[in-house]
Amino acid sequence: MKRALVLLLLAGCAGSSGPSDAGAPFDAGSDAGADAGSFIALAGDFDGFRGWQQYVVQDPTSSIWDRTVWISDLPPHGASAFPVGTRIVREFVDPTSATGYTLHAMAKRGGGFNAQDGGAHGWEWFEITDNDGGDVSIVWRGEDQPDGGPTYNGSNQSCNQCHVSAEANDYVQTPALQLSGI
Repeated sequence: MKRALVLLLLAGCAGSSGPSDAGAPFDAGSDAGADAGSFIALAGDFDGFRGWQQYVVQDPTSSIWDRTVWISDLPPHGASAFPVGTRIVREFVDPTSATGYTLHAMAKRGGGFNAQDGGAHGWEWFEITDNDGGDVSIVWRGEDQPDGGPTYNGSNQSCNQCHVSAEANDYVQTPALQLSGI
């Protein structure tokens, strides 16, 4: 009887296209280039991010672009890259948003993800929302924001276009997260 139940459960999973996320269905096609060392972040992987290590980054030219950044785990001292599985969330003031702020995130997915020229190799981009109770929903995710999607500080640059300038720091811009200082 137990064996039949296990076989039935396995058969039910056979048609699955991969992990899913209540806020954003998993796109099996977006996993191109992933390998066993890959990490696919789901909404739950961002739950409770406000309890992670936090940094406040102030823009001396305009408080509207002040932001708070949280990181899931700091890399080991002397690391030359952020480990696969690292998640970073950035909140910045956004007067056009119903909440008054916008949350963007990046997750170190690894594998061959986002490896095209001009991409932040290994990183996936997200816009998330934090819900009552500390859980998170994913608004969008991918190798870059959707066409016509939000930009940061009015620059009209895509996630990759902005972060590629920080290639030497594994594409992470936040001054407090410079690998040479961790």
